[in-house]
Amino acid sequence: LRELGGRILFQVHDSIVCHIPKANRDTCIKLVHDVMTSELIPGFTRIPVEVKVGPNWGKTKTVHDCIEEGCFKWMLESVL
Repeated sequence: LRELGGRILFQVHDSIVCHIPKANRDTCIKLVHDVMTSELIPGFTRIPVEVKVGPNWGKTKTVHDCIEEGCFKWMLESVL
């Protein structure tokens, strides 16, 4: 993230707030999504994420939602 000009500002409960440059927005979103949904520790459950973007906390809009996008379809199929 740092190499793309972004940085993590703080973490609140289950949210991570980052500052990213507009020029690298899509690349940073994909990077954060991929890291957050990867199996970093074998055997631990991966969880879906929702990525929101905005000029401040109150004006964010969802740009990616794993549930709506079907990122975790494999997980649902393995449970059913």
